Amino acid sequence: MLSVSKGKSRFMDIRWGQPELALSLLGQQVCLWRWELETDRVQWSDHLLEILGLDRSDYVENSDFFTACLHPDDHEMFQTSVERHLNTRAPYRFRCRLRHRDGHYVTLLTQGTTILNDQGEATEMIGTALDLTSQVEAMDQLLESERSFKSMAENVPGAIFRYIINPDGTDELEYMSSGCVDIWEYTSEQLASQTEKLWASVLDADFPAMQDSVQEAARHLTPWLHRWRVKTPSGVLKHLEGRAIPVKLEDGRILFNSLILDVSEEEEIRRELLSQQEMLGQAQKMEAIGRISGGIAHDFNNLLAIVMGNAQLLEETVDEAERSQFIAEIVQACKRGGRLTRHLLSFARRSALRPELINLDKALNDINGLVARVIPEHIEVNTVQTAGLWQVEADVAFLENAILNLCINARDAMSKGGKLTIETSNVRISADYTHDRGEDISPGRYVMVAVTDTGTGISPSEIEKVVEPFYSTKGPDLGSGLGLAMVDGFVRQSNGALRIYSEVGLGTTVKLFLPATPAANDVAPRDRLPTISRFAGPVAGRILVVEDEAGVLKVLEVTLTRAGYHVETATSGNDAFARFKNRIDEFDLLLTDVVMPGDLQGPALAQKLTELAPSLKVVFMSGYPNEAAVNGNGLRSGDRFLMKPILRPKLLSCLAEVLPSTRPKPR
Repeated sequence: MLSVSKGKSRFMDIRWGQPELALSLLGQQVCLWRWELETDRVQWSDHLLEILGLDRSDYVENSDFFTACLHPDDHEMFQTSVERHLNTRAPYRFRCRLRHRDGHYVTLLTQGTTILNDQGEATEMIGTALDLTSQVEAMDQLLESERSFKSMAENVPGAIFRYIINPDGTDELEYMSSGCVDIWEYTSEQLASQTEKLWASVLDADFPAMQDSVQEAARHLTPWLHRWRVKTPSGVLKHLEGRAIPVKLEDGRILFNSLILDVSEEEEIRRELLSQQEMLGQAQKMEAIGRISGGIAHDFNNLLAIVMGNAQLLEETVDEAERSQFIAEIVQACKRGGRLTRHLLSFARRSALRPELINLDKALNDINGLVARVIPEHIEVNTVQTAGLWQVEADVAFLENAILNLCINARDAMSKGGKLTIETSNVRISADYTHDRGEDISPGRYVMVAVTDTGTGISPSEIEKVVEPFYSTKGPDLGSGLGLAMVDGFVRQSNGALRIYSEVGLGTTVKLFLPATPAANDVAPRDRLPTISRFAGPVAGRILVVEDEAGVLKVLEVTLTRAGYHVETATSGNDAFARFKNRIDEFDLLLTDVVMPGDLQGPALAQKLTELAPSLKVVFMSGYPNEAAVNGNGLRSGDRFLMKPILRPKLLSCLAEVLPSTRPKPR
């Protein structure tokens, strides 16, 4: 019990159990207490007992009961506060913790004053107690949150800060984590008083965009995301990325709770990746050029065979009609050679668009050979063309490049085989259509070319990304990207549009829409080769000639017929086998190309025919110098191989060696 001076009280006796004596402060009930110093009687109001979970029967009216309930750590402060108040009349205000009946402590704010007797002696103290438990808990939680936030902020890479823009345009930093030292080489204290250091560190080239981004986010209260460069006091150049969600405060200030990251390493990696992607892109282009140029070399050899064969026949011919036919063949072969050269150059070049009036179907016919060279045999290729197709004005080389690129993408999506379809059609796009669907394409007439595959497909999340440079759904061994960025750029520059439709597991369709011109359709008649009649002569051997190139086949037929051989022609391995199987004894020699349309290539055809007729002689022809070695699973030791273009003397000499008993008569 406290030792204090005592005297007669002038404080009236009150009934502490009456609930109407409970006061209210800030929405909370205020408890009452009374301490008679002379008798050490301590009285608590019912509400105070209720806060502590006590019944009136549990309560003992003396200071010992109070000190027993008081938290041990608060005893000294309580003793000091009471003594100071009684001795000096200093205000009595003390925050203490009293034990609840269940053992936890309740925080109370107690305030009191002293009652004096006639002699001026303190006889008792009366006061109030306010339950602060919920407020203290909230404050503790707030403090814990602040401690957790600061701990997190100090351990998060980068800098966390609260940046404020005042209504008058000035700015200030309310909080900055220690990460600012790692980024700007300034402490939070230095930056808090001098925010201009943040702006001064920004590179001049990046400053306008940086400032505009912050002001734009503040005006519209939209999320802020920006990258810029800074130079630190030590001269280090850094790439930074900032993120924040601005909030307008009640006083009109704009608060940015921001995170700033040093992304210098990421930028370095990105630049390195872009460099590698560019190299991969060049490697992909070189691989495609190599693949195509190999096919073009094969086609050129066929063209040279036509030119050389017709030139040799021209030397021996005196008939003017035949001479005209041979010359026409030579001229036609030269034109096709020019187109092949243009295709190869346009695939590798970078040049401005040179639009011209073209017919898409004709353009597709012109690149069929290129497409055939890049699409493997396990993929079926179909072309669906529209009669009366409208004309378009576009750069032919870039258009052919774009279609070829789409075909290569389709090929890569069908590694296990499938079907590739190239389709053209006339399309009218109305204003209602563009409005209803939100399409960014002008209404009007368009010519559409679509490339469809039955491959792996593209997921919806990737559809919008595949036209971005360096983005790819392919594996790392298939290049740096789908190349659709180039295609999309060409189509947009031609005032058209590109659309992609895809379903995972079912395939993809890429459509190019090019504006139609009002000019008449360019439906050119197909070039017709002149008909060459057979020469009559003595039969010196029976040869089955198999060649898919019509020009080469015609030269071979005329050359061998004039040399005295009996010649029958076929344009594919399947056609040749159908002719041969019921007429085994009618042929002495098979003269066949190695690579042809259909599933029966030259070596496989030779193998099947020699199984039916073991004595059949075989001579292979090819524009590829290594085709016999690569595809020659049907070659026998006695078979011959001729490299295109084949000189007439070499051809006849080879046949004479293979069929010595049927040597043709010299002419």
